[in-house]
Amino acid sequence: EDKDCNNIGKTIYEYLNTDDLTQVYNLGQAVNYLENGDLKKISYFKENGQIVKQIDYNYFQERRNQYRSHGIIKSNVFAPTLGGSTSPDDIFQLHYYPIIGYRYDLKSITSTTYEEYPSKYITELEEFDYYENGLLASKSVSKSNSKQAITQYTYPHNLNDEPYIAMASNDVNILAPIIQKRQLSSVNGVNNETYKRLDKYVQNGDAYLKHQFEDSYGGSSTIKVFEVLSFDAYNNPEHLITKDGIQNNYKYGYKDM
Repeated sequence: EDKDCNNIGKTIYEYLNTDDLTQVYNLGQAVNYLENGDLKKISYFKENGQIVKQIDYNYFQERRNQYRSHGIIKSNVFAPTLGGSTSPDDIFQLHYYPIIGYRYDLKSITSTTYEEYPSKYITELEEFDYYENGLLASKSVSKSNSKQAITQYTYPHNLNDEPYIAMASNDVNILAPIIQKRQLSSVNGVNNETYKRLDKYVQNGDAYLKHQFEDSYGGSSTIKVFEVLSFDAYNNPEHLITKDGIQNNYKYGYKDM
């Protein structure tokens, strides 16, 4: 409704909600419906009940790894007594079972906009691909007119020089930042780069800091947007220069100053 309480349509949200029964097997415990609670569909309607747009979400589940774990279980056995009968007795055993890990990610989003339901409509398909480690590798958007926009992502683990090798190691224990983002326009299968952003990092003590990023448009020459020339003892930018050649110096009000 609008501010005057007039009906201007409605929006319906649908979520995945399969009965989530936790099952216990001899080999351990299993939860079968990881998708429960995730958004499945959004439908937009006019005030007369006619649908004008629908968005569908598609997910995928993939088995990734398996570990072996163990625990202690208690069992009842019947031991013979002096009278010849049996009596229950408790024994404790070391029990091994697998822990199976799954990935559950968004695979695609389909948007359908109706000009005249159900015969005239425009569709847009957004698809997602992932690296083996679960990070987003690319996102593509396809429209009914056959044009496609693609965005590709590069992370430290994709690069073979420092400091990115160190940044990708488990010893650093940091989130994986996006090092490069490329945007491509694809028409009839021909890809043309429209934009690229490259973030460069440097090691400063135990920290890995973004000290420069560069832009390029349509495959043109690279524009250095800014560069940090020095950091202070707390890893904050101290001296940087912008793409216009303007130099900036910063001082921070730390407690010990």
